[in-house]
Amino acid sequence: MYISHISIKNYRNFGNDSFTTKLKKFTTIIGENNIGKTNLLESIGLILSQDITMFRKRILQLDDINYKSRIKFKEDVLDTTIPSEYVKFPEVEVQLAFEEMSTKQLSVVGDWFSDNSMDKAKLTYLFRPANGFNCKEWVEKQREYIQKIKEENKELQEEKLLNFIEFPIKNINISFMVGMTVLIVLILIFLEC
Repeated sequence: MYISHISIKNYRNFGNDSFTTKLKKFTTIIGENNIGKTNLLESIGLILSQDITMFRKRILQLDDINYKSRIKFKEDVLDTTIPSEYVKFPEVEVQLAFEEMSTKQLSVVGDWFSDNSMDKAKLTYLFRPANGFNCKEWVEKQREYIQKIKEENKELQEEKLLNFIEFPIKNINISFMVGMTVLIVLILIFLEC
């Protein structure tokens, strides 16, 4: 079995537009420094690593969410012309597709199949707001808070207001989607920023 396809969205240097690429049985990853080679490998580890220290890394920190996506999210929160319900949290998504499973591997990946031909399997890691998280309500509270700050500090520049927006990382779920089947919620995280 080998990873035949990878898709990464909003993880570290990978932005809101999904990075996708096909892989071969043997793929070499080369590039300049700070281009994302390590981040690509660590995104695979979010799904596949069995190392106990990697389990802790599955619980992403604020810096693991793409910086530009975080800033865009905060700008949307500040922009009162955007209705609260249309402000979208930047979700991290990593998707791996697998091909050429051996007979022994088929028993492990049986639930991961992504099509009816039963020759491709897929796993998806999702880091996104919990089901009970009311994003619209959260945005409205943040906008009220920012309005109070504006009233108290009339000379405060707009770009400085971004620093006052609390990113809702405390209300995040880590989930895995397997093949075409049901989403399995593994953990609800309450992190202190």
